[in-house]
Amino acid sequence: MRVRSIPSIPNNTRQKHEVEVGELKKQVEAFEASRVQLSDGNKLLIEHGFQQVVTYLLHSAEFNSVLGGVYGKFLEHGRHQGYVAGCKAC
Repeated sequence: MRVRSIPSIPNNTRQKHEVEVGELKKQVEAFEASRVQLSDGNKLLIEHGFQQVVTYLLHSAEFNSVLGGVYGKFLEHGRHQGYVAGCKAC
C-alpha cells in the first residue's frame, strides 16, 4: 500500500488565510459592539414604551372608571385603611 503525502500549503495561501481570519475576527468584534449598542437602544425603547402605556392608562376614562369602582368597593366594605396602608408601603 502506497502512502500519499499531504501536500504542504504554500506560504502565500497561509498568509491569505491568516489575513481573512483576522478580518473575520474584526467583523465579529464590530458585530458584538453593535449588538450591545442595539440592546441598549431596545431597552430604552421598551422603557419609554412602557411609560407611554402607563401614561395612557392613567388618562383613560375606561381605566379610571374601573379603578373608581374598585376604590368604591374598598370604601363600601371598610377596607379603605388597608388600601391606603398598602399604597404607602409601595
